[in-house]
Parts: sequence; C-alpha cells; structure tokens
Amino acid sequence: PPPQPPPDGWRVRPLNLAEKDAPALDNLIAFLFLIAHEKPDSADLLRKLSTQWIRKDKAHGTDVDVFLGPAVFPEKETPPSPGPRSSPGSLDAQGGAVGYWLDGDGRLRRMEALLGTDMPATIEFLRDEYQDFTAVAALGGRDNSPRDVNDIEADLLSLMRQRNFQARYATVKLTLPAMPGTLRTAQGWLDWQRSIFYLSVHDHDDSTKDTFVHTTAKGVSLRKVDEGSAPETLPVPPMKNWETSSWSELSASQEITDLEIILFAALTLASNQRDDVTRLKSMARMLRLDMIGDDPVGVFELPNPVEHQWGEGTAGLRYWLDNAGVLRRLESRTATGGLAQLDLTPTSKIPSLPASVS
Repeated sequence: PPPQPPPDGWRVRPLNLAEKDAPALDNLIAFLFLIAHEKPDSADLLRKLSTQWIRKDKAHGTDVDVFLGPAVFPEKETPPSPGPRSSPGSLDAQGGAVGYWLDGDGRLRRMEALLGTDMPATIEFLRDEYQDFTAVAALGGRDNSPRDVNDIEADLLSLMRQRNFQARYATVKLTLPAMPGTLRTAQGWLDWQRSIFYLSVHDHDDSTKDTFVHTTAKGVSLRKVDEGSAPETLPVPPMKNWETSSWSELSASQEITDLEIILFAALTLASNQRDDVTRLKSMARMLRLDMIGDDPVGVFELPNPVEHQWGEGTAGLRYWLDNAGVLRRLESRTATGGLAQLDLTPTSKIPSLPASVS
C-alpha cells in the first residue's frame, strides 16, 4: 500500500465474525490484533493445551523455533467449551491450530493459519521495515491526546453557538460511511439563524438511493432524485413530493438514521446567547490540534453523563473549532464504527432557502 493513504473515498463496516462463513479478510484482521497483548500470556495455561514444538528453522535469515499453538490464547483456567469432537485441551477448542515462527526473543517472524475453508495463509512479519501510519478521517484521523480543557478553551467553547449564529451562513459538505459498507456524500447550504439545512445526498454505490434533504428545527424532509445521480447544484426553489417526519416522530420510532443524527446535532449548535462556561469546563475534553486546509483548529468532545463513563476520546460527537470559535467540522460516530464528517465553510451569502417544503 502507498505510505500516504488516499484521504477520501473510504468505505467503513464492522468486522463480520458472527456468521459461520465470515469473510477471510475479517478473520485475518481480527486474528492479527488478537495475537498482540501488553502482558505475557500464562505459560502454565499454555502447557495444558496440545501445543507442540515442531522444529528449528530460519525466517529471513533469523534462527527461529516453529511451534503449533492455539489461535486464541487462554486467559482463564477454564478453557472454552470444546466441540463434540474436541477435548478441552485441544487446539480446536482454542480457535484452531496456528503455526508460529518465533525468534530467540519470542518475537513472531512468520505464521501459518487457516482463515477459512480451504484457505491456508502464510503471513511474514518484516520487523526491520517499519512504516509510520497515517490514519484516515473515516476512522478518526490523527491520534488524540485527551485532556481537560483549560480556561481559554472553555471560554471558546462557551462562545461556539453564539459565533455560529452570528456567522449565519455556511456551505456544507458531508462524508458519511453507512451500512452495509457504502459511502454517501452530500453538499449544500446551512442557515444557522433560521435552522435550515438543504442538501443533495449521493450514494456512491447505488444512485437509486440519492436524495434531496431539507431540515428545520421541526423535522426532516426527504425527496428521491427523479433520474440519475443527485446534482451538485441544488434546485431552488424546492420541488414538491417530499416525505416529512418530525424529529420527535423519528426519535420515538427509533428509525432515525446516521445522516439525520448529524444534521440534528448541527442544528442545535447555533444560539444568540453564550453558554455556561463553568458547565462546559466541567465536561469538555480537548482531543488534539489539527488543520482544516490552512486553518488551525482545536478538536473537542463534550461527553454526556453516559459517555463520561466511556474512554476518553470515544464520545459520539467531535467539534472542530477555529480560532474565532466557529464550528468548522462536526464528526459523528455511525453504525459502521466510522466517523461522519460534516464540513462547514462560513460564507457571506447562500441561495434563498425555503422555510418548508411540501
């Protein structure tokens, strides 16, 4: 793969390990993370399994010992329940048998595993060819260093909704990873003061799902594109034949989508008054400094009481603020496990947006 991954165009989906015939790539990814741990595994528990030393060998010029060991290393005295033909100490009862090539320091140099039916795999670990990683935005972007906000940052956050209200207009671009692993993008306009979004949404894998979206503080209206893909330039004034739902209806029916969640969250982020700086300082976290184009921004989260019980940096929403305290990006976790990015560029003028559609 290229050292610098493409910045956009990514699809995101959870690992699919529940089904009997899970995708081989999913099995490989899950297994690669499973065989790393911050603490040594228990040699006593491993001795009770049908592990075997096979032979001495070489891997890329390094002397190794080859072992046959478990795919899932035991962490408790009681092993997983064996299958009908497996004894408790068998490797089958521990996820199957895997070949491990270990050097004198216990470092893995090569392994062999069965990823699926009739799909053996050999993985080489080239430990002298380290490559720095660049995380993509759909998976959260750069590493965070979460900490409590200081007085200046809390003051900036307390002004965010008022500054958004005063900025009033923004052009909008949305990148949304959606189930079952598709990508949707949108563009349009936002009027902070009137609480109106107007977007054209394009599904990159199925254009029959392309829609126009109009939202207000009362609810969301959707209209399918008549022919072809959603246009980059929205038709104004609006067309008829919209399907409208109130926010309360969507919430009560639990049918609200990831698209509607991030749009609703954004609509709440404008007010002509300042928020309580003391309350914000007690709850907000600074995640990192970043850039949007040439503009420096601070990335924050405002976890609610439930999210405060989770790990730092895992709240459902992230707020990217510029030095003026205006929101430039809102990130929202989606059902895929990835992050949607709603980019907002302040502008002095947008088309006249309708207050409602029918």
